Amino acid sequence: MSHVKNTSALVIGTPPSQQHLSRRFLGNLFPKTTIEKNELKAYIDGKEYYHYGKDDMGNPIRHKVRQEYYYK
Repeated sequence: MSHVKNTSALVIGTPPSQQHLSRRFLGNLFPKTTIEKNELKAYIDGKEYYHYGKDDMGNPIRHKVRQEYYYK
C-alpha cells in the first residue's frame, strides 16, 4: 500500500470505481491513561498532533496522533 497523506484528493477515479479518502486510528480505542485519552480526543477532533507533558522550559510537548490515511 502506498503512503497517503491527509492532503491527498478526497475522491479518486470515476464512477463506479471511485475511491474515497478515509482514516484509521492506530492507538488505543479504550484509553486508560491521560496520554491515551488526549490522543483519542485529538483524533476525534481531526487533529494531527496532541499535547502532553512539558519540556524543561515549561512548553507543552507535541506528539503525533497514531493514524493512517487510505483509500477505500
